[in-house]
Amino acid sequence: ERNMKSKFFRIITGITILAGLVVPILHARPVFAMIASMALQIFMLPIVTLTIIYLINRKDIMQKYKAGIVMNIGLCATFIFSLIMTYHGILGVVDYISGKI
Repeated sequence: ERNMKSKFFRIITGITILAGLVVPILHARPVFAMIASMALQIFMLPIVTLTIIYLINRKDIMQKYKAGIVMNIGLCATFIFSLIMTYHGILGVVDYISGKI
């Protein structure tokens, strides 16, 4: 159940608001900040995929809905794709940074 007056909710809301104020406080360029945030999201994809693989294969959590072989093959393919995309993302960031120096 959601409790919008809980301490946890207020802390998460405060952190989110502070994160949104980073760009104006640091006088960063908004378009650059948006591009940088999108570039950093690609690093989270393998971590999220592994977490999903771990959780969906736990019988104590999923019970009768635990992933089968087809689902695991698809998730492994997704993980491999995410690693490839992360690699290309790293190359793009390094290329961008080296071009600016």
